[in-house]
Amino acid sequence: TRLRRFLRHICLKCGVCMSSAGALRTHRITRHTKRHHPRALQHFMRERVGYNYKRNFKKPKFELKEETECQPPPPPPPPPPPVLISTLKPETVKIEATDLVLQAIPICTER
Repeated sequence: TRLRRFLRHICLKCGVCMSSAGALRTHRITRHTKRHHPRALQHFMRERVGYNYKRNFKKPKFELKEETECQPPPPPPPPPPPVLISTLKPETVKIEATDLVLQAIPICTER
């Protein structure tokens, strides 16, 4: 019975025997989860050696190019001619029934 008691709480990842389910749970959390060390310094908090923060803060993000010749914008396209409603003729489109019927194509053919 003593061996059976130890076999009840075994870590499935590393095979360690625990005395209770709570001990196994804390073992799984502490040993088999990826987490950062609480005192570890994050990458974005590190100070870069030899990096001039003031100079790069004042440095312009983009450079303006000075153009000597100013090109005028192209003229807008002419407006389309107005369409009179009285010149429009009513047209009806006839759809035949054969156009609406889809042909059944057999997918599975017996050979």
